[in-house]
Amino acid sequence: MNTGVLQVSTITNSLARTIIDAALAAAEAAGQRFAIAVVDAVGNLSAFADTDGVPVQAIQISQDKAYIAAGFGLPTAQWHELKQHDAPLALGVPAVDRLVPVAGEAPDQHRRRGRRRHRRLRRAL
Repeated sequence: MNTGVLQVSTITNSLARTIIDAALAAAEAAGQRFAIAVVDAVGNLSAFADTDGVPVQAIQISQDKAYIAAGFGLPTAQWHELKQHDAPLALGVPAVDRLVPVAGEAPDQHRRRGRRRHRRLRRAL
């Protein structure tokens, strides 16, 4: 029966905190400063943490990147690639609120640069 209501699976707050803990451990092991935001399926912040010494701007950027990645279903790094091949999109990207089209890390969507870090994160989970 179609009720007209869409049910969406989303992350639990408990799992979001587990991801945060694992990401903080990976950051410490790598000697890196991170701002880590975990959002639910629709982009609402579920958990957040940062390491000592993170620039204050990184806090908002990490949350914006997670929000956009969840909303569009693709990593923010991919926006850079997409806008290189689509001039109208490239012109419109600056008008998208909270869009930060630069590479970032996510447990299920990663690039070459972060593969080792993600293997450690996945093992920790």
